[in-house]
Amino acid sequence: MRTIAWLLGAVLAAGCGSGNGVSTGDAGNDAAPASGTWVWQSDVPATGTLVAVWASGATDAWAGGDDGLLLHWDGQAWSVVDAGTTNHIASIWGSGPSDVWAAAGGLGGPNTANLVRWNGSAWSPVDAGTTMNLKSVWGTGPNDVWAAGASGVAGTIQHFDGSSWSNAWSSVETAPQGLFGSSSNDIWIVGAEIYPTDGDHFILHGAGGSFSDVASGVTQYLRSGFSAGPSDAWAIGLGGLLHWNGSAWSAATSPLAAGDGGVWGLSSSFVLAASGRRIAQWNGATWTTVHDDDVGATLSGVGGADATHLWAVGDDATIFRFDTTVTGTPSCTDVRGQCGASCAQGHVSDYACGGSSTCCVAATACGGAEPACCDGQGNPGPRAICHDGAFYCPSPATPCPQHP
Repeated sequence: MRTIAWLLGAVLAAGCGSGNGVSTGDAGNDAAPASGTWVWQSDVPATGTLVAVWASGATDAWAGGDDGLLLHWDGQAWSVVDAGTTNHIASIWGSGPSDVWAAAGGLGGPNTANLVRWNGSAWSPVDAGTTMNLKSVWGTGPNDVWAAGASGVAGTIQHFDGSSWSNAWSSVETAPQGLFGSSSNDIWIVGAEIYPTDGDHFILHGAGGSFSDVASGVTQYLRSGFSAGPSDAWAIGLGGLLHWNGSAWSAATSPLAAGDGGVWGLSSSFVLAASGRRIAQWNGATWTTVHDDDVGATLSGVGGADATHLWAVGDDATIFRFDTTVTGTPSCTDVRGQCGASCAQGHVSDYACGGSSTCCVAATACGGAEPACCDGQGNPGPRAICHDGAFYCPSPATPCPQHP
């Protein structure tokens, strides 16, 4: 695993929601700078893949995934909760702790309910006016909720006005995957064309309930995204990480590999994206790796309530939590027995856990500059390990060309 203690060095404005499920709040609320470490949650009482996470606060977070698996965080521990469905939960969003929605039309559904709702005490099935597999849910408030999905070669977008659901858009040969936005006049739907003819995988933009096509520029599908406003949005999937600047989508430079990842944010200067085994943070100018789990789970979703209460989820019921109490060298338990980038003042060791409670060795333990490791295809790999006075790159990584 690679994990990092990181500093949120700017005062951040909280507010916008994501397709992976953060509720839209009041823009302009300041989030205090925080430091901490992404810590493995070793006591998750479940098995299976988790793909979605949403939180309203420090003591209220939900994570969902395979076969209706749904977990709740109460500030101290995770517990399994009956989701009211056995379908794969693909997305979670809520307007508050007593009003949370889960789209349950992932792979294998709908065998039972394809949309369920939490009322503060229990989850129950909801008729969204469609039998299609709903993959994503998002809204601006309890009276403005959107759900999107597809079955076969047809896709749909459904809308809830606080009392009933109705169809807002439908099309053949398209498969919506992710739904996100910053307001009712800035709604994005990303996904795939079943039989693409123009080389693009589709993106729709909605304003006031009207949706229109926008070129994505990629040929692989997109899964989820986050919008900070009409001229600043992000999308991720097998098509990679893309950015919207108000007029066009373009590929973004980041340390993330293309994959079934998630994006979540608070503002245009605080965005998190998870894909593969990494979490990266956008500070308004650059993407930086803040967690690198090279020997652990594949991450699919990321979300939070504010800049200090953050979670990432993945396969094998893996949950990482951003812990502000772990600001120095993390213990072996914190990081699942291996430690990486958080050795800011030392080097990663492959044996320190066996002889101490930490995962790092002193900067003097290995001579010379720490080499960079690559994955054999020119991409950044895991951090080099210091062993008996010499560095090596964990297999199958090798030293990058500039570090022979």
